[in-house]
Amino acid sequence: MGVHLDPENGYPEMAMMPKLVQKLNDAGYDVILLDFYDGATYMQQNAMLLVELLNRINQNKILNEQIGS
Repeated sequence: MGVHLDPENGYPEMAMMPKLVQKLNDAGYDVILLDFYDGATYMQQNAMLLVELLNRINQNKILNEQIGS
């Protein structure tokens, strides 16, 4: 699964992101980007979204370890 980052549509600071992601992948790291739907909402709501993401990541890690991949 790839990530499409369009620096011309609101994310100009992400222009170098594909190179950074590739460099981190080559070094053996997994890269996960979380873009909040509404970054101006309550901090607690965004924090809970991050907690949910971390729970899902950890659940996938457990499943992968059980399967042996």
